[in-house]
Amino acid sequence: MNKSEDYLRQFFIILFAHKRFMLWVGTAFTLAAVAVAYLFPPVYEVSGLILVKSKKIELPPEHPGERANSRSVLPPSREDVLSEIRIVRSRELINRTAQDLIAKNAIPDEEQNDSAFKVWIKSHAKQALVGLGLLQDLNLSPTEKLVRSIEEDLEAIVVPGSNVIELRLMSADPKVGATIINTVMEQYLRYRLMIFSSQSSEEVFAGHYDRYMAQIQALEQQKVNLLRQHSITVSDSTGENQTLMINAIVAELQVLEDDMYRQERTLEFLGGLAARYNAQGNGNMEPISYSFSNPELNAFNQNLNELLFSYTQAMKNYKRSSPVVLQLQKQIVETRRNILVLINNDIATRQNDLATQRTLVQRKREQLEELRTSNIELAATKMELDRIEEAIRLYRQNLETFFTAREDSKIEKESELARMANVQVFNWATPPDRPAFPNKMLVIPLGVITGLVLAFSLACIREIFDHTFKTPEQVERYLGLPVIGSIPENKRLAREV
Repeated sequence: MNKSEDYLRQFFIILFAHKRFMLWVGTAFTLAAVAVAYLFPPVYEVSGLILVKSKKIELPPEHPGERANSRSVLPPSREDVLSEIRIVRSRELINRTAQDLIAKNAIPDEEQNDSAFKVWIKSHAKQALVGLGLLQDLNLSPTEKLVRSIEEDLEAIVVPGSNVIELRLMSADPKVGATIINTVMEQYLRYRLMIFSSQSSEEVFAGHYDRYMAQIQALEQQKVNLLRQHSITVSDSTGENQTLMINAIVAELQVLEDDMYRQERTLEFLGGLAARYNAQGNGNMEPISYSFSNPELNAFNQNLNELLFSYTQAMKNYKRSSPVVLQLQKQIVETRRNILVLINNDIATRQNDLATQRTLVQRKREQLEELRTSNIELAATKMELDRIEEAIRLYRQNLETFFTAREDSKIEKESELARMANVQVFNWATPPDRPAFPNKMLVIPLGVITGLVLAFSLACIREIFDHTFKTPEQVERYLGLPVIGSIPENKRLAREV
């Protein structure tokens, strides 16, 4: 047996050994292709054609009195065709198309046809994507939504080997797609005539110039009103100064609050001390063990301690009724009374100071809150000012662009039409009969072929990793044992047993 016969034998061995597996894989892939072909939402490709014709220039008369001859002498260049494509794809043209479609009510509202459950699913899915940061929450107008949809789906290409521009649009509704393509081409002819016309181009540029100038003036007035309303400057140091003031007030407020809490604890202690010694009466001979911040109180307290010490020594040498002891008792009672009076005066003074301190702390808190609120308002104002500045910058760029274009249109007013290439729509869009995807005649056969190839490939892979013996020749080849006979596997009999 030669090598080719051996390969063919191996092929049939694999084919019959894994026929059930190959059948399942091929059938599954074929069913998937059929499901895609019949269940996938159809997408239609709508197209229209625009022809870019030769340029026409007027030749001057050869003799006086003769009329100028209009001749097609210059074929359109590649730059001319690309310029036409840029016009078709321009935002202004697509915006005009969207406004025209909405005015004619030519685009159905998809959400009106959706069920309440489908609208609920879309809304919550959008909120989830926005929450995850995968989608921007843009509140766009219907016109802006339609403009973005047309920009994404519209394709303008040059037909190879020709001066023909083909417009393609993928749409789920063929009639809507044809309407959009035809409206784009209609607006293209009007917009192009307006741009290239020597009579209207200057007016168009002047109108855009005046419009942007008015918008810039309105934004500048809005900026001035905003600055007057908040009484701030545009300097970047304003926010930094307020932040420094807030930090300073926070530090000062912390010191004041700590001092206030310390005074409250001191008042609480002094009040308890005065109440305790008042309750004990004149017979109390205990010293006041407290270091007062008032020098006068400290002096009386030291005098009291000395009298108490003298009283203790006198009690050791004299009787309680002796004149010396009675005199010391009288001095102690008088000194203690003076100390309690001074303590009460100190308490009253500290209470007044504490009230003043609380008022100051409250004012600082209010000032801090006002500064924080003002800082937030300042940040919001600066953000609004930055937005206005950015808008003014963009408008000034557009203003310069249209100013330059207006001046160029004045200079090239006579030569613009001479360099203009004529265009003509020679194939308007019509709704196609069959969708571009899925194409059943292509998807199903391709799915069947791919399923067969995939099934055989997977069967070969299984055969490579399968180490069981399939034929008697494999037993003799790998084990070196003679085969007397073999019994084929009967799976039905094995299941019955």
